[in-house]
Amino acid sequence: MGTHQRGQPAQKRRKSWWHFRVAENTSVIGDETHPWRLDLQAIVYNTFNRPYTFRTHQHPDHELIYVQRGEYRAEVNGHPIQVPDHAFLLLTPGDWHCDEGKPGTEYFAFRFAVHTYSPNGRSSTISVFQPQIEAEHHLYHCPESWIRMLDETLEHERKLPDPYSRPLLEAIFKQIFYTLLRLTPPEHLSDDMRRLTTGKSSFPTRLKQIFEASLTSPLTVKELAARLHMSESSLAHRCRDELGIGVQKAYSRFRIERAAEFVTSTQMSIREISDYFGFKNPYHFSRLFKRWMGVSPQHYRKRKNSTQFTRDSQDRDS
Repeated sequence: MGTHQRGQPAQKRRKSWWHFRVAENTSVIGDETHPWRLDLQAIVYNTFNRPYTFRTHQHPDHELIYVQRGEYRAEVNGHPIQVPDHAFLLLTPGDWHCDEGKPGTEYFAFRFAVHTYSPNGRSSTISVFQPQIEAEHHLYHCPESWIRMLDETLEHERKLPDPYSRPLLEAIFKQIFYTLLRLTPPEHLSDDMRRLTTGKSSFPTRLKQIFEASLTSPLTVKELAARLHMSESSLAHRCRDELGIGVQKAYSRFRIERAAEFVTSTQMSIREISDYFGFKNPYHFSRLFKRWMGVSPQHYRKRKNSTQFTRDSQDRDS
């Protein structure tokens, strides 16, 4: 592999080539509130009738290579590694990779990305591994019984594709990914992946984060459910089970409690606070405020100011 320089055209000879493009396929990992997704982009099958090499290239996304049979050798970030039959090689974004094989080499390549979502709904791509881990840690071996079942399914769907092949192959990939992730030592995972797999936020915490991120631009129940990657009915059930109240009431109370802080800590008028937090009008804001805080915003401000004045006087006298 050392004779092949970066930037040279690939000398790859295909006996047969099978490419399965996956469009807009995402799956929530973990429970409904887990804020990351697996995005399978394509599945490629290659087999060769003569020696081949593929030039050094940098991966923009993840690629999982499963060698069914034959000799497959590669370099990962400049370190050589040989992948035996029925083993997996996992490459992550930013990895430099080149490979070579002999006649009869057959392998599948699954191309995918891992996305995480912030409370405001924005997504970002993360890596499974810590940067620049040793090449040997990219290599995985699985039980023989599991591999036999995997081979049979992959071969069947490759040779006899039908309308059910796509969802079946997607399900196979997810099973492979979750199995390999389970086999990965925590110290090899990236900080983002380790945090997401070992420190998953509880539903109330996740919901509070989304409430906080949308204080001045209120969301509908449908939009809240979408941010949590669950249905509206699931969101309603979780709120009632874990918070004891409905979604709209929980959201309304949270916004009023935040607005109450502005009532006592700023010189903004009640109308300005109402507008800032996106309430329909000052009357609607005052009505909700009294429901949750027990008094109107004006009385709440006077009472808090009076309490603070009394405390300040006591501090000066002491």
